[in-house]
Amino acid sequence: MVATCIIDASTAFRTDDNWVYGLPELNKGQRERLRNTKRIAVPGCHASAFVLLIRPLVEAGIVPADYPVTAFSLMFGAGRGNLRFHLQTGRFVHTQVNVHALHRCAGCTLAQVV
Repeated sequence: MVATCIIDASTAFRTDDNWVYGLPELNKGQRERLRNTKRIAVPGCHASAFVLLIRPLVEAGIVPADYPVTAFSLMFGAGRGNLRFHLQTGRFVHTQVNVHALHRCAGCTLAQVV
């Protein structure tokens, strides 16, 4: 048995069935799956917030699993220097991302919602 645990922060394994999605709050039993695996796929920040909000609504039947949802992010991967610029100038760009089509994490987001 391999003793090393690999924690991957890229998008490469987030929808791979051989890796455990690193969000313990995802569902009942997820925390235990994380304890027992040697392969953890770290969820992205945008996907984590989206999944934590939407999944309970889908499971409760409040929002259909195929309902089109649009997510908004004030700054998307802007970095500290860009944040400083925006705060000093008051110039903020709102980025609209349709998770069904455009977001680079759309696959991992939708895979964890449905």
